[in-house]
Amino acid sequence: MIRTLITILVPLLAPFVLYAVYARLTRRANPEAVLQTPWYWLVAVGLGLTITTLIVTATLTGSDPSGTYIPPRMEDGRIVPSEVR
Repeated sequence: MIRTLITILVPLLAPFVLYAVYARLTRRANPEAVLQTPWYWLVAVGLGLTITTLIVTATLTGSDPSGTYIPPRMEDGRIVPSEVR
């Protein structure tokens, strides 16, 4: 769950949060400023960051493709998680 949050939601919402901070600091937080918000660019940058994060995560993490997968198993009454050796 936390990995999903970090790899998908944080990059997607980061441009919106940064723009909200910018708008607050420049005193643009009035009702008419919402209509002037660059929604298209915020969504585009958020999606771009999310896609980039997913590609980098898929490329740089994971197990050795030539390894042997050992499924979860029961040993001495406890479950041993799966692993790649």
